[in-house]
Amino acid sequence: MVRLTFCALFLTTGTLASVFSTEQTGSSKDARYLFYVAPTGNDQWSGELAAANPAGDDGPFATLTRARDAIRQLKYHNQGQLDRPVEVLVRGGNYHLTEPLRLSAGDSGTKRYPVRYQAYPVTSPTKAAACCRKT
Repeated sequence: MVRLTFCALFLTTGTLASVFSTEQTGSSKDARYLFYVAPTGNDQWSGELAAANPAGDDGPFATLTRARDAIRQLKYHNQGQLDRPVEVLVRGGNYHLTEPLRLSAGDSGTKRYPVRYQAYPVTSPTKAAACCRKT
């Protein structure tokens, strides 16, 4: 078995925010899970808000690892399958990894329900450094 280990630094422009939400984009077949990741987030928060709430006790995720784990939880609660597409939108900023982001085949989606990690639409990566190694 080959396991790929990814580590990456994303540098993008713009403000930072993060959220986990279900978005309806028209009909129910268009529903998708959204995870937004921002350096100003907190992995202890629900991830359901685009920015920290006024009380400062809930808001976005802080790491790609937490977004990955949230997707794993979705699959776990649905017999290992996704019931709609998943997007992880990464807001602009610096992300400092304390360990590599490890993705396995189990972290993948399907053709019908893909899992996508991408830059937030309003921002675009200005620099990205990544490495990949087989373990």
